[in-house]
Amino acid sequence: MAIISTAAHCADDMSSSDCPEAPIEPAAAHALVVLIAVPTVEAGAADEGAVELARILCANGHHAVVVSNGGRLEPSLAAGGAETMRL
Repeated sequence: MAIISTAAHCADDMSSSDCPEAPIEPAAAHALVVLIAVPTVEAGAADEGAVELARILCANGHHAVVVSNGGRLEPSLAAGGAETMRL
């Protein structure tokens, strides 16, 4: 296992003393709670972008909360796993 340092050493140039014996475990990522506020979820680019962002977040284990005045894309939000709140 090669470790790239901030000194930008090439992995081939590193001696074995530069690498720790025990493997480095990645830190556990915490799920995010993301508030997405848009005026409506009707048909505009921002509305569709909010729905897509919420879908991507939920698909990756995060919790998306979309706050808006509602609109025709609300079922898409629910189908993607996002929570919706009306203003």
